Amino acid sequence: NCLLEYPRIQEHFPTLLSNWHRLASEQQDSLEGFFGMLVHPEIGVEHQFLSVCAACEELLYKSSGQEIEFRKVIQEFCARWSDCIESAPSSDLIEQLVNARHYYAHRTHKRSKKAARGFLLWRYTYFLRALYSLEALQLLGMPRQELADLVAYNYDLREKLNRRYFPSIDDPSDPRG
Repeated sequence: NCLLEYPRIQEHFPTLLSNWHRLASEQQDSLEGFFGMLVHPEIGVEHQFLSVCAACEELLYKSSGQEIEFRKVIQEFCARWSDCIESAPSSDLIEQLVNARHYYAHRTHKRSKKAARGFLLWRYTYFLRALYSLEALQLLGMPRQELADLVAYNYDLREKLNRRYFPSIDDPSDPRG
């Protein structure tokens, strides 16, 4: 139930399980960071955000064999799942994610006013968690089209990918807000 609910992946469970051991050895740091965040929900949103950022970076690094800056990681993941995201993240939103990552990792004052906070940071954390989940499930052998279908029929996942999961009171770009 950490990535998606069992009934949603039941048909592919034998393949996913057999691929898990391979992926666990190839992506140990990424998976430990991601699942560590999930099993310790008491850590603050800033730490959850940093954990999922690091997990995403590590996942792409281990898959590609080259270090990629966080901005490119987000762009790459969003491009891969663009058919599942109703409104592609703007360059301003990606910049805000990058600023938040740098601010919470290094507490640099020059980025403090640009970093997401409150509900907006929660929203971005869940957005990255959803992207990571899709990437991990695809690496485990879940067919790409079935993952896209899951997003279409899974309200919770769709809301996270479309950055609508939390109230928008602190997001001036949100038309509901």
